[in-house]
Amino acid sequence: MESFRDTKIQRKQLTAQVKMTIWGRSAARCVLCAEWLIGANYFWHGIPVGELAHIVGASSGDEAPRGASDLDADERALEENILLLCHSCHRVIDSKAHQDKYTVEFLTTRKQEHEQRVKEVTNFPTLRPATVLRVHGDVRGTPNRASSEQISTSLLSTGLTGLDADTRNGMFDIMLDHSIQDAWAWDAARSKITDVVNRINEAIAGEDTSVIAVFAIAPIPILIFLGTRLDDKYETVLFPRRRIDSASSWLWESSNLPQKRFKITSTSDASEVEDVIVILNVSGTIDTRQLPQGLEQLPIVKIDPRDETPNPDFIDSLGSLNEFGTTWRILLSKIEEKWSRVQRLHIFAAVPITAAITIGRYRMRDVHPAFLLYQRTDQNSYEKVMEISE
Repeated sequence: MESFRDTKIQRKQLTAQVKMTIWGRSAARCVLCAEWLIGANYFWHGIPVGELAHIVGASSGDEAPRGASDLDADERALEENILLLCHSCHRVIDSKAHQDKYTVEFLTTRKQEHEQRVKEVTNFPTLRPATVLRVHGDVRGTPNRASSEQISTSLLSTGLTGLDADTRNGMFDIMLDHSIQDAWAWDAARSKITDVVNRINEAIAGEDTSVIAVFAIAPIPILIFLGTRLDDKYETVLFPRRRIDSASSWLWESSNLPQKRFKITSTSDASEVEDVIVILNVSGTIDTRQLPQGLEQLPIVKIDPRDETPNPDFIDSLGSLNEFGTTWRILLSKIEEKWSRVQRLHIFAAVPITAAITIGRYRMRDVHPAFLLYQRTDQNSYEKVMEISE
């Protein structure tokens, strides 16, 4: 036979902290029947919607539900002894007719199960933390970079938030401060990008981050190379640089915009070649008359907008970027099928920032031919500035 203290226990008021914690752990639902306890009315008059009930009675005595216990008044007012119930369930558990069913053990178990379930099913962040990669330098002689305000605005628009800026998993900044008029500047850019992306990969391997948000503005060959360094096995979010000057400059347009379509065309069926020209007309049109000498006899494969003229705003939504990525992968497959001996792709790209990075991201190192990347010069011609073969 159990013996309990015979000193009379008087009810003690619950603290505001206990009340708030119980409501939070229970997610505003009755522990027993899961009724939603915010904004409901019962019967013909309004009553308190959710009720904080004691497992071991708030006081001792014959009339106190489950009041026989060695817990003192302070212990009975602790969070561990309180559960959130609707009015109906509260009446039932405290009814003398049901005391043998709603025991201390039964109610404690139900409380723990409910609160654990709430903890598990609500384990999804509204804003997911992301590592920011910012790449910037002079474009046509003008310095450009995404500001902190623009980055924050863009992240919030996609349900992301930045991490603390530190050397491991916060803001990674690549400043391309060399003039691309100097041939060695391209190698310097490759080296900087490789070093920083290696640090990002270390952070991902260490599970310090899982989402990379990219704000990059640079010459197209550099952006394509950047894409080859960003592994497509982890989540990477690319942000566009729109032609407006505001906090929204790096936001995608509305997701309700119609998805743009692309087409692939080729000029030759020759199968015994090791070099193929790839022309990408998206934000503008490549004039084939300006291609370097010595490439005239090579087959040409093109991507163009379907039923529209190339323009800087053609890829205006994430859906359209994804469609471009799909078309680009199809083009690579068609080249492999049509020209089985191809070793090099000479790429001339008039594409927006996000498309350039996408081109690089879908290159498979051990499968696809080398990418030879060309940059337009001030003399309206093109020169090879970079080769990606590793």
